[in-house]
Amino acid sequence: MRCHSLAASALFLLAWVGCQSPGGTTPLETLARQRQSVASTPPPQMEAGGAFLTGAYLEFAGDPVGASAQYQVAAALDSDEYLSTKQMQAEFALGKWGEPFVQQAQKLTLLYPNSVPLHLLLAQIWDSLSKEDAAIGAYEKVLKMDSQSLEAYKRLIVLHQKRKEDKKALALAVTFSKKMPHSELAWLTLTQLYLLAQQPKAAIAALEKFYVLQPQQLDTTAFYAYLLDQYGYPARYKEVIQSLYAEEIPIEAFGDRTLAFFKLYRNVDPILKRFTGLLAPSEKGYVELQLQQVFLLWEKGNAGAALTLVQSLLPRYESDRTLFLLGLAHEKAGQLEAAEAAYQRVEKNTKYFLFARQQWIQLCVRQKKFEQAILLAEALLQYPFVNWEIYPYVASVYADQKQYDRSITLLKTGYQRYPSKTELLFLQGVYEDKKGDQSASIACMEELLQVDPLESRAWNFIGYSLAESGRDLDRAEQYVRRALELKPSDGYYLDSLGWIYYKRQDFAKALEYLQAAVKAEPEESLMYEHLGDAYRELHQLSEALKAYQQANQYLTEENEKQRLLQKMYLVSPPTGAI
Repeated sequence: MRCHSLAASALFLLAWVGCQSPGGTTPLETLARQRQSVASTPPPQMEAGGAFLTGAYLEFAGDPVGASAQYQVAAALDSDEYLSTKQMQAEFALGKWGEPFVQQAQKLTLLYPNSVPLHLLLAQIWDSLSKEDAAIGAYEKVLKMDSQSLEAYKRLIVLHQKRKEDKKALALAVTFSKKMPHSELAWLTLTQLYLLAQQPKAAIAALEKFYVLQPQQLDTTAFYAYLLDQYGYPARYKEVIQSLYAEEIPIEAFGDRTLAFFKLYRNVDPILKRFTGLLAPSEKGYVELQLQQVFLLWEKGNAGAALTLVQSLLPRYESDRTLFLLGLAHEKAGQLEAAEAAYQRVEKNTKYFLFARQQWIQLCVRQKKFEQAILLAEALLQYPFVNWEIYPYVASVYADQKQYDRSITLLKTGYQRYPSKTELLFLQGVYEDKKGDQSASIACMEELLQVDPLESRAWNFIGYSLAESGRDLDRAEQYVRRALELKPSDGYYLDSLGWIYYKRQDFAKALEYLQAAVKAEPEESLMYEHLGDAYRELHQLSEALKAYQQANQYLTEENEKQRLLQKMYLVSPPTGAI
């Protein structure tokens, strides 16, 4: 029996059991009554198919343990080649296997000698056990059976490299590229091996193949250009760079290109040197390459040169994008009034109008022009092209001034207009909490969980709020553990659970979770403060002091710094203090 027949059987079974007859009785119940004298167990094929379908669902849902168990059930009910392989693959992925598992894999390859997946699994087992000769033999057998097994080529090349068999690795990579000429991995692998063999011309030719397949793949195109530059192909280098900047680039994408080239050159200066004057003003891509240099200059910290370059482009290439960049350039150069003037020049109905206004609002906040910031933010609500995200933005401007009632009212309006955007309801709960109304805050989060029970932040928010108030810690733990079920390694949720144990005065258990929390979020001041509190209660004062000092590094509010200084004094008072 094959996989498709199992899946079809399982789907048929689910649909059949779910049907209702006119009298409210399912066909399965009717059949059971008709066969009172006969065992009512469904056919093994149906059971195997159902278990397989459940396993496939669990695998898709990210539950490999549950998936493995279901595949095992399916394989036990029906010794089909596909199900047996699927079960073995699931167990192998979990890493919980030993000698009996290896023996079973060997038996299955004898039972199904033409099964490529089983032979590949056996090769991976030998590979994992560092039995290189057996692994190489098994991978080679896979390639004889299937000359387009990407995994076999990949692992076999790695094994040859590991054994310093560079010529074999290169020869296999050549075969790989010939057998699978449309595989990007094949050409990238061949490129790397040619470079290791100090054959740059052949490496460039191989990478050219990848470039033809994926001309818009940024990192590889940058690598291709870099090789052309390093090994003396200036004309082709110019062509590739020009192709990379041929179309108008969104502002945020210039940062991606900066990073792609920086990873190769390791320094901004050589990139600037290669880009400066590479294209003439009349050539396609000229403006984009100039703007890329603006971002490179910012990366270098040369805000003055970046501003001069943007200004030089404006007479011929003024647009909403260049005006917005002009504002950014003035801002980075510390010319805030000029930045505001540039942002004001970005016209409505253009792509960067909203960006410019938001940047202007932030400038007003920086300069403590709070009323102007609020007026500008409220004006954005009337702009016809805004979406739901404008509501949390304007609400944050109100919240900066501690006008939480206005934030809450605005978010309620936004949620009524966009009821599918539960982020608005979550933020409403956050601002209710900042306002000091914990009951309203928890009510918002509970409402959110009714709409979206998978919103882990809401589970954690309620749990931490209850823990902070020191009441109903059992319920608090229940909520936080639910959040951790959804996001097991989240540092904030680990901190919440640690804080619950702290409130219970189980300081040793609290320490366990708080240490894990700061490991997951190493720049969160409150977590370090919680950690310091736990160390202090356990009388580990030197560790408490270290944690408080870490917390102090990430604080900006003066009142919070004073609170921390008092705690630091308690665990390590100055010499001579009483």
